[in-house]
Amino acid sequence: MLTQIDYRRAVNSDFPQILALQAQNLRWNLDQAQQQQGFLSVEYHAQDLAVINHGLGIFVAQVGDRILAYAMAATAEFASGVPLIAHMASRFPCASFQGQPVSGLRYLIYGPVCIDRAARGHGHLNGLLQAIRAAQSAHFDLGIAFIAQSNAHSYHAHVRKNKMTVIDEFEFDGRQFWTVAFCLADRAA
Repeated sequence: MLTQIDYRRAVNSDFPQILALQAQNLRWNLDQAQQQQGFLSVEYHAQDLAVINHGLGIFVAQVGDRILAYAMAATAEFASGVPLIAHMASRFPCASFQGQPVSGLRYLIYGPVCIDRAARGHGHLNGLLQAIRAAQSAHFDLGIAFIAQSNAHSYHAHVRKNKMTVIDEFEFDGRQFWTVAFCLADRAA
C-alpha cells in the first residue's frame, strides 16, 4: 500500500515537530559521521517559526500525523536579521543568475530545509520545492539559499539533483559557503 504524502503550508501545531526535527539535525548536535549526511547551520526558535510562517511560509511533508520534512521561505528583510544570511545578501550586488543581476530580481530566501534521516532519498525535497513554487512564483523570480561547503549531502541534493545554480562563494565565521539560486517560475525542478 502506498503512503500518501501531503506537501502543505505548516500550521502552528506543526512547530513542535519542526523544532524537534531541527534539533536532531543541527551541526553542533551531530558527530562528524552524522554531519556527512547533511546538517543545519542556523537554529530558529518557535517565535521565529511563527514570523516566517506568517510571512512567506514554512512548508512541510507529512505522512499521517508525522512531519517528515520542512522547508522555509522568508523575505530578504526577515532573513537579514540572521548574520550569516545578511552577509550572503551583502554580496548580491555582484552576483548574477542566468545573466541577470540578482539585485534586480525579486527573490526570497529559501531554507533551511530539513528531511528526517529515515525519509531521505524519497523525493521530499522536490515536493517541498514544488510547494514553495506553487505558493510564491507569482511574487518572486528566484529562491536563494546558502550551503556550507562542508555539507556535501546538501550540495548534491540541491545542485546536482534539483539543478540549482551556484551564484557565489563566501566565507563567514571561518567557514566556507556556496550561494545557490533556482527559478521559482520553472515548475520542472
